[in-house]
Amino acid sequence: MREYRLKGYRLQHRVIASMTLCFLSLALCGYKVKCNKEQTECEVDSRRLAPGDRVAIFDEDRYLVALGTVSGLKGKLRQIKVDKHFAVVMADHELELITDEQYANPQEFKTSHALPRETIGLSGGMISIGVGEGFLGVDAEGYYERMLRGNLLVVGRGFFLHGSGEASITRAQIESLTFTLSAVGLMGGVSYQLLPGRDLSFRGELGLGVAHVSAEAAKGVDAADTADGRVAPGPGLALRAEVAALFRIGKLRPFASTSIFRLQKSVNFSAAAGLAFPI
Repeated sequence: MREYRLKGYRLQHRVIASMTLCFLSLALCGYKVKCNKEQTECEVDSRRLAPGDRVAIFDEDRYLVALGTVSGLKGKLRQIKVDKHFAVVMADHELELITDEQYANPQEFKTSHALPRETIGLSGGMISIGVGEGFLGVDAEGYYERMLRGNLLVVGRGFFLHGSGEASITRAQIESLTFTLSAVGLMGGVSYQLLPGRDLSFRGELGLGVAHVSAEAAKGVDAADTADGRVAPGPGLALRAEVAALFRIGKLRPFASTSIFRLQKSVNFSAAAGLAFPI
């Protein structure tokens, strides 16, 4: 009989412990948060928070975005004073109650990093030029990027490319000769960053602009004829699509990229490495 009573007590204690754990998990669960434009103050719909409570805002992957303190009550809303930012607070981020010790030592959490409002980047690489038989050239670029909204940015880019290779022309017979191409241009576009607060993030860019082409063919041949009409000396449209992987070393962002680049009627492919840094 005593054994049955002991089993009953143990079961009862387990139930009470489970209910207590559930209650605590509700008290510490994430709440959706809304912040003002400057992100100095936020609001959360919860009656479980009291003035003076320390809170943290996390992204969907549990990276720390901001720290704050409950500063006041407004009906069932709690007003939060944001004390420290690590990144931009987004609509899908959640607020949680933390201890004073965790507030004082945020390094216990994985920390997100803010996407800079303005960035400059420089890169250099190789480009496969789709003229004649196709040949390799060098490509040097620089860009300026400014935050538009969230992870969306506007981009201004300047570039220079140069290459020399074999092309052919049909006169009395098919002849192969040296063809040299250079181009300099400016482009504008938009970019989007995926996982911008991580040590490894990804970036996509689309751009449209103009480029001035200089082209020469050997033996006094017209360069436009040699290039099969793909490029001709003078100005023309340029289109560009890029994908890049960015790494984090302090404030610096070394990156590797690959792009498809249409210059007039030629299609070119490039691979490059570079460095981006906030300004």
